[in-house]
Amino acid sequence: MSNLFLGLDCSTQSLTVVIIDYDAGKILYKLKIKFDTDLPQYHTKNGVITFEDEKVVHSYPLMWVEALELLFNRFIQESVPIEKIKTISGSAQQHGTVYLNKQFEKRLQNLNTNDSMVNQLRDRFSRITSPIWMDSSTSKHCEEIRERLGGVKETIKITSSNTFERFSGPQIRKFYQENPNGYKNTAIIHLVSSFMVSILLGRNAPIDHGDGAGMNLMNINTKKWDEKALNATTPNLAKKLPLLANSSDIIGKISLYFFKKYC
Repeated sequence: MSNLFLGLDCSTQSLTVVIIDYDAGKILYKLKIKFDTDLPQYHTKNGVITFEDEKVVHSYPLMWVEALELLFNRFIQESVPIEKIKTISGSAQQHGTVYLNKQFEKRLQNLNTNDSMVNQLRDRFSRITSPIWMDSSTSKHCEEIRERLGGVKETIKITSSNTFERFSGPQIRKFYQENPNGYKNTAIIHLVSSFMVSILLGRNAPIDHGDGAGMNLMNINTKKWDEKALNATTPNLAKKLPLLANSSDIIGKISLYFFKKYC
């Protein structure tokens, strides 16, 4: 029996999959779900939505869920032997943040195979769109966080970099200031990568240190959420963030939902 390994990448414009047959030493399957053309109902252009303020650039996290679902349906249609997959590894566009309410994880743990994930997760977002790496609308919030941390040098010392507009910390602070009720109703804030892994895992996944380092929230020395950085961003932020983990950690098995529905 072949040992198959699946790699996923949720980028700005597409969801790409590669399945490798390790024993045969070859690529068994490749597919790209293009958001603009394969999911036209979201009306994205190059995978994003823009606003009157050109500095604001978002996307739809529900679109990423539907792309994943479409991908697994393609596996079935094309008789891809996904039951032989031993390991799944993923990556995603960095810096994008996904905001979810307190029912999110409970719903993940109780998905019904007779209904789509899109239908079941549609009302589990506390923010319908996600600011992504192209968003540059948070200059004011960068300055506020930087000042609270004691200036540029101290900010870099703690988080490994200056505050940047696309980074998660400033984006979260902007959401808190502009939509305090939405922030209050947010139980967990994921990055795109940890959000997609959570869908596959069936529970909230951790954020890996590589992506965590690009948030202005992680202490680069301890590899833990930095209390000073969190407090400089928003109140109660520590309660809304996933755990941190090494990039190479095995974090669990795929959700039974996928096994029951597709295997």
